[in-house]
Amino acid sequence: MPIDWYDLGEKFINSYNRHNKLNWDSDLLKKDFYDDRDYFEEGIISVHFGRFSAQWDKNNLKFYSIWKEYNDKF
Repeated sequence: MPIDWYDLGEKFINSYNRHNKLNWDSDLLKKDFYDDRDYFEEGIISVHFGRFSAQWDKNNLKFYSIWKEYNDKF
């Protein structure tokens, strides 16, 4: 039985441009950075971090301290 798939368009796609800008160079991706995107203003309600730039990486200057505060409570 075939499955029907529906194209949702670009609305639900949120690519993380930092990876592309750095050409996925792992040495550059490990350096400190501050993510200055305003996710709320852009209407983004969920962000998925991959292997690089994850919120639990100390080099993620915007989200690491927030993550650590909540992580340390457990």
